[in-house]
Amino acid sequence: MSTARQRLTMLAAGVAVAALAGSSGAVAAGMITGDDIKNNTVRSSDIMDGTLRSKDLREGLLGLIREGAQPGPQGEQGEPGAPGPAGPQGPAGPTANVDALTARVAALEAQMGPLLIAANCAYDFPAQKMWEVSWGRSFAERDEQSLFTPDSFGGLTHINGQLTDWNDDHLYPAAPVNHRVITYRFADLGANNEITVTIDPDANGCPVIVWSGVPTP
Repeated sequence: MSTARQRLTMLAAGVAVAALAGSSGAVAAGMITGDDIKNNTVRSSDIMDGTLRSKDLREGLLGLIREGAQPGPQGEQGEPGAPGPAGPQGPAGPTANVDALTARVAALEAQMGPLLIAANCAYDFPAQKMWEVSWGRSFAERDEQSLFTPDSFGGLTHINGQLTDWNDDHLYPAAPVNHRVITYRFADLGANNEITVTIDPDANGCPVIVWSGVPTP
């Protein structure tokens, strides 16, 4: 056989072998299953990067992966933020306790006032907490004879501008003493010459009696 024919025969044989090898490899790849692979023989280098998914892993392995994801270290404290706007005014609180305390203090003051007065200027009528003061006299002279009576100066006609038939010649201030002004009009003195008495409390709450307009005897 000539040399050229021998080369042609060898080339044809090589092509046939290559075709057979390629065909058998594709068929074999389509027929390989997990039963054909020995356990623990597949390595990381045998798997293409980026091809594994979470569904390809056992649930227990996924749990270990999740547990292994620990938070990082605490970061540095940030700068304080700007203050927010002021909130709305809240409702007024209850005043029941304050009101009760105020009432209690007022009650105590009312109780202590008469006691203080009685200790410094004894009442003439303790049950009524009252004094009796003769007309025309100061509180210190209250027990002396009156300087005038309802029958003086032609007779008493008005008290504080009101017609009256008052026939007693005494004042009867009572505790607690408050500022008072009383006017007396007599027939012979006329409307422009009334007798006036002013009543005020002193530092101890006792009456201070001041008369004006009383004619000189």
